[in-house]
Amino acid sequence: MDPVTAVHMRTAMRHWKPDAEEMLLDGDHFLGQCLLHLRPTDVHRTTGPLRIGHATIVADARLHDRSGLLARLTNAGAPPPNGAGDAELILRLYMAGGWQALAHLRGDYAFAIFDAQARELILARDVFGVRPLFWMDRNGHLAFASEPRGILSHPAADAEIDHSFVTVLLAGLPPDPQATFHRHVRILPPGHLLRVSVFSVTLHRYIEPRIPDRMLRVSREEAQAGFRNQLQEAVRCRIDGVPLVAAELSGGLDSSAITCMAARLMPDPEGLHAFSNVLPDGHPDEEKDESPFIEAVAGHAGIRHLHRISESGRSDFRDLLDMDLEVNGGVEYMTSMWLEPVRRKMHALGIQVVLSGFMGDQVVSHSGRNHWADLADEGRLLRFLAACLKHGRPDILFGRTIKRILPESLADLLGRMRTTAPPGHSWLRKGIALHDMPSAPTTPGRFRYKRHLLWSVNRPTVARRLQNESICGIRHRIIPAYPMADLRLIEWVLSLPVSVIGHPNHDRYLFRSAMEGVLPEPVRWRRDKDVPAGVYLLQENRRFHEQVRAWVMDLRKRPGDPLLDMVDFDRILEGLDPQRTENRWQGNFYPNMPFHLQALLRYAEKQAEK
Repeated sequence: MDPVTAVHMRTAMRHWKPDAEEMLLDGDHFLGQCLLHLRPTDVHRTTGPLRIGHATIVADARLHDRSGLLARLTNAGAPPPNGAGDAELILRLYMAGGWQALAHLRGDYAFAIFDAQARELILARDVFGVRPLFWMDRNGHLAFASEPRGILSHPAADAEIDHSFVTVLLAGLPPDPQATFHRHVRILPPGHLLRVSVFSVTLHRYIEPRIPDRMLRVSREEAQAGFRNQLQEAVRCRIDGVPLVAAELSGGLDSSAITCMAARLMPDPEGLHAFSNVLPDGHPDEEKDESPFIEAVAGHAGIRHLHRISESGRSDFRDLLDMDLEVNGGVEYMTSMWLEPVRRKMHALGIQVVLSGFMGDQVVSHSGRNHWADLADEGRLLRFLAACLKHGRPDILFGRTIKRILPESLADLLGRMRTTAPPGHSWLRKGIALHDMPSAPTTPGRFRYKRHLLWSVNRPTVARRLQNESICGIRHRIIPAYPMADLRLIEWVLSLPVSVIGHPNHDRYLFRSAMEGVLPEPVRWRRDKDVPAGVYLLQENRRFHEQVRAWVMDLRKRPGDPLLDMVDFDRILEGLDPQRTENRWQGNFYPNMPFHLQALLRYAEKQAEK
């Protein structure tokens, strides 16, 4: 890459107004970084590209198991110097054990390493994709950046639209995990690394959540105590040394538990702020009011700063799309614009880290309703048989019965061959053939409870949401942190017998029982969660409806644009009918008119203006 191109890419990333910019030339490779977090507390963060010997790294990283990594490096005869940052630890781990050693990393990160000796570039992301990383390989040029606009500034880049991505998106399905709105810009999948040499470009899955081979033998009491300890450590390592921390508090189990844990761990109670989306005063849907649960948690945890958000403060709906257009190049499958009013207030207060309960439902606080499906694998055959009959699942019973007859590999193959009809939420003028759509994700082979949990954390929707919330955090110089996505915690839960995870009469049994004394009782046993996550739109509801409806009708009149020709405007306008109460945009996390489609149409409008 020539220096002029490197400067162009760096300039394209200046829209966040970085505190500093640094670049390092290694042969014909440029590694650069826009630094946004230059605070005294960022002792473990990178201060720009770092070169040690024949290798150079640029990283956005926060490791969660520094002590374990330090011990591993010391045992390998490569102890790092005192005060080594996270990027340096990653680089020294690579130099001591090659790219295979990177599987020992635990944390949120995205980084690039150039090995001048091996003439190889390595790009890598954390196991769940919390930190974003995009790349392009075109006409002999490889470029990477933390958002698409950095890549699109490269002269070899092409902003050509990926029509298959658009088609799948409009059909209401999740796109290819690597796809973006632009054909030549790719997302590096979570838990993967890209190895680029003179001769090849190869993609490896180097780290992933697994069900441990050896199952822990613990009592219910031991499992509950262990769960509390594991969750506490997952929270502690994310806020350690940070004086100002925010917690997203909805009044549900996951966010409430994390908030209470953080309150116990913060050395100064004044340093913890809780932020909650609440209904505006006088709103008629009182059954969706989370305030009593939120206040119960705040009182129980002794939180002194509770911030209630009930409006976005925006005057025009199109303003809400600016971030998606600016950062993602026009559209994304998931959007984080609903976080904007909260993030703005956090930034004004100087918040540095925000704790989220997202991903708890996937494994850590999963309902456990189907835990009994794995009882046979634990030798509890009578309990398994009784559960199959009770729940009316002869298919699971039959699958276990023929286990010795049908090989596991064949069962997995048959499971992957299952397909489902496309969903009804499509905004295309014409249907597309089933074989043109990706099959709905399924748990391959015979159903197993723990394998289903692993499938749920690897869904594209999970990675896209984490990635885009991280970009929203970058916008406001805030680090989003997800204790429920801690790989150590997840694998510890998966190592337990399902007989201590689930209960025939109580959902989320392990979680609820372990949180005794941590959560207030009304929250610990609540079963009526219905959080109005989109509540900040409520006060602008009617005005936004009118704006979007007029905007869609205008777009409908513009012929000749291939994007607009694909869209079923009649169906969109029907979904925006204010007389249809289910589409009032009140209280639903994903309204009937999804945000990502609006961003897509807004992008098409901008294209038509050129």
